Amino acid sequence: MKLSRCLTMAFALVLAVSAPVVAQTPDHLHDAPLDGLALLNEAWELTRANFYDRRLLEKKGWSQIRKKYIAAAKKAKGQEEIHQIISKMLGELKTSHLAIVDKEVYKRHLDAEFKNQLVPQLGFEFVEAEKRQLFVGGILEGSAADKAGLKTGDKILQIGKYAAIDHENLREAGHDPGLPGHHGYVLLCDKGEKVTLTIQRTEKSKPEEITITAAPINMIKAVKNSVRVVDYKGYKIGVVHTWHFMSSAVSRIVRDAIENEFKNCDGMILDVRGRGGSTMVVSQILNMFRGRRAIWKKPVVCLTDHGSRSAKEIFSWAWQRDKIGEVVGETTQGACIGTIFKSLKDGSWMLLPRIDVKRLTRGVEIEGVGVKPSIFQGQGPLKFRSGKDLILDKGMSVCAKKISARGTMRSKPSPRRGGKRLYKK
Repeated sequence: MKLSRCLTMAFALVLAVSAPVVAQTPDHLHDAPLDGLALLNEAWELTRANFYDRRLLEKKGWSQIRKKYIAAAKKAKGQEEIHQIISKMLGELKTSHLAIVDKEVYKRHLDAEFKNQLVPQLGFEFVEAEKRQLFVGGILEGSAADKAGLKTGDKILQIGKYAAIDHENLREAGHDPGLPGHHGYVLLCDKGEKVTLTIQRTEKSKPEEITITAAPINMIKAVKNSVRVVDYKGYKIGVVHTWHFMSSAVSRIVRDAIENEFKNCDGMILDVRGRGGSTMVVSQILNMFRGRRAIWKKPVVCLTDHGSRSAKEIFSWAWQRDKIGEVVGETTQGACIGTIFKSLKDGSWMLLPRIDVKRLTRGVEIEGVGVKPSIFQGQGPLKFRSGKDLILDKGMSVCAKKISARGTMRSKPSPRRGGKRLYKK
């Protein structure tokens, strides 16, 4: 079943509203002494003015919530402390796409993705899987961390001479304070900067040092780097990992892979684990697999996990509704609201929940619920995972079975001609 024309138009509408909106602020204000209460009030007012459901905001007592944090905001010393206070205030609404983002994190890891700019970085996320304990989360394919041999689940004991969680250049990656889950961090780096990490691979292994030299990359480049063909049980299966849907460059990479690297493959894995993005990109990629103009008609499996969010959830819902293929993995995050970005006077940014997108899912509620996979496969704890990817392994297995079944089906005698339908790879 195809998306209706109205739904496609709605996709374009959400894209237009989802683009970053810059609240222009004179540069000299970014250097002014920090007024904690003024910043709290600004964040509160932006939330009030842009919240997608005014009645819900009133029901949760947004005015009263602000009063609880006035005293703390007046006493706050430094940007980090006031940001923590604001995050606690925002977290009381228990909604997604409502967070405060450090200005350097926005510049290097969000705005750069919108503009498809390469940024010097290590290429992985630090995840606080236990209180004040950091572990290696997602690693960008082809990044400095990937090339250095870092693995998901490695414990980060130190960054240089500092305890990992206390390093001055460690910044929160923009976790929604109103949602459950581990906080993620990024380390701000300069090009060519050498960073020595003290890591522990397993609970019983001895600490070891690994030095990583920061190099330019972004998630879009990682999507391109992820394109590969895997020999699995006698079949050739193409794999591509779409870290986000924030740019049409991602859909172009997927199309190029289908038309080139995957041309002679028997099946395909479309890994959509990661951030959300533009619903126009959702439509662009879905259309490669459905309808008369589909460019991929062989078996394909989609992968999701608890971190798949926003536009990725709309994608997963539509993928299953249109019966394109199996979705393997975990229930998505349940963070599905149209959003905008606006800057604050201290140079930081607000991520704001602007639009209820249930019209894109025929009234199906995804926010706070998520989208279940058709075949569940848990990934297990991050701690000391040793780089294992149980979801990808299961996806490969499911894809191989689909390829085998397709070949068997095509080799059965035709009821009309009595001959054999040959399976052409």
